[in-house]
Amino acid sequence: EHLLDEYMSGFSLTGKANLSGQFEEQVKPGQMTAEQLMRSNKWLRKVILARAGSRSDPEVDGAVWEATKDELSKGWLSGPYTPEQLEELLGPLYCVSRRFGVKQGDKVRPIDDLAESLVNSTYQAVNKIDLGGLDELAVIARSMIEAIGDDRMV
Repeated sequence: EHLLDEYMSGFSLTGKANLSGQFEEQVKPGQMTAEQLMRSNKWLRKVILARAGSRSDPEVDGAVWEATKDELSKGWLSGPYTPEQLEELLGPLYCVSRRFGVKQGDKVRPIDDLAESLVNSTYQAVNKIDLGGLDELAVIARSMIEAIGDDRMV
């Protein structure tokens, strides 16, 4: 029940995950709470913002910017915001994560670095997913894609 709802609306990036009922239960606790993350991020975001900006490859930078604009037009993101605008919108406790690109063949995949911003550290996994091997992973991926209709509904 939760799995389909979360698949359609998006999974939480912090806190305890919901049991899916589809996989074996195995708890892997987070290393910090969301509150601890927010308090530590006051200092960490200065480091992250100092590292943000152009990388050494203009082609990768351009592809990441185009992907970001596409996500903005679809309503998946909002912004861009200055640090001052973020503080006005969210208050003094908020996280920033750097976005960069990774070349994969002839495409560039945008990556939001949630490890650097410690967001990943707050997630408590509760499902053990045994993929078995590459063949099983391919079947799972194909099944998920085929379950989505032309109207983007499952």
